[in-house]
Amino acid sequence: MSQIYKLFYNNRMLQLIDDTENMNLCKNEKLHIYSNPADLIITIRTFEKDMSIQTLYVQAKNKIGEVLEVIKSMYEYVSAAGGIVVNSKNELLFIHRFNKWDLPKGHVERNESIEKAAVREVIEETAVKGLIMGKYLGSTFHVYFLFNRWCVKETHYYKMFTSSDAPLIPQLSEAIEEAKWVPLSDVANILDKSYTSIKVFVLDHSEELLN
Repeated sequence: MSQIYKLFYNNRMLQLIDDTENMNLCKNEKLHIYSNPADLIITIRTFEKDMSIQTLYVQAKNKIGEVLEVIKSMYEYVSAAGGIVVNSKNELLFIHRFNKWDLPKGHVERNESIEKAAVREVIEETAVKGLIMGKYLGSTFHVYFLFNRWCVKETHYYKMFTSSDAPLIPQLSEAIEEAKWVPLSDVANILDKSYTSIKVFVLDHSEELLN
């Protein structure tokens, strides 16, 4: 079973897949085989309301892009960018905000490139010095309800590197209480106190982060 995109509804997930080979559904999982936008939208609206469904799989072989655009059209789209920063000690940079550990990230401003937004947000939120931009790692999708409307936030992440040991300074104006370097041995513990989307994304890219 190929996994392509994962969209998070708090701790629940909608996952786009290529096929259903060797797939065994649990009782709290549902499968939708994509045929047309109308049926997909009905299925997703049901998923939004039915909290007993933990994971909704959407099989969209050869139509992953089309399905993703249908889903985006259902919500107000928000673009954000950030980084997974590694230092010379192979430590990862995390921030603490709203009682959760998170990765530094923020909204892409009007007429700003995603790459520039990623670097700007990481620097603003942590005051890290000497950032070197690395490869694009991918994006997370988070669906949420805010100010009487549904939104889908796509956050683009880049691998970044620094050899600087300058002190980190959390951006208090953005409610960030702490910015710190986390040794690899402690990352699993930090991720257990993070958002599900962050935990899954970091673990999915763990090998890329160390190479």
